[in-house]
Amino acid sequence: MMKKLLLFFFSVLYLQSCTYNTATATPLVLEFENFGPAAMSEPLLGQSWWQWQNHGDSRPRSYDIKVVVYRSQSLNEIKAEYSVSKENLKDYRYIAYSESIDYLDENIKDNILPRVTQKLKNTRSKILKHFEQE
Repeated sequence: MMKKLLLFFFSVLYLQSCTYNTATATPLVLEFENFGPAAMSEPLLGQSWWQWQNHGDSRPRSYDIKVVVYRSQSLNEIKAEYSVSKENLKDYRYIAYSESIDYLDENIKDNILPRVTQKLKNTRSKILKHFEQE
């Protein structure tokens, strides 16, 4: 009886592990630059400097800003997991999966500069590949 119970228990655990897809539960973290030049991505991502600053530096500077693309979680869950921290210089921008794909499709279609379009296509492919099993 005990063997049957253990066998049943492990079978249930195995089936649950097969149906749980970690790719869908895990957001994708990308670089700010993956969404094209700041002038293009500003309506989607905001300014290309720390969000706690009123303006960027007078001398050109690169800011380590990450973009979190999410699909299965709520925005509040994502913000809790990827918190903005001025003290630790951690800045995140949050984009829902469908919003990111819409933005990329629109700007790929516009094809303003071939190298920018290629970068956007690469970003789109990364996002699709990451979330394809959902």
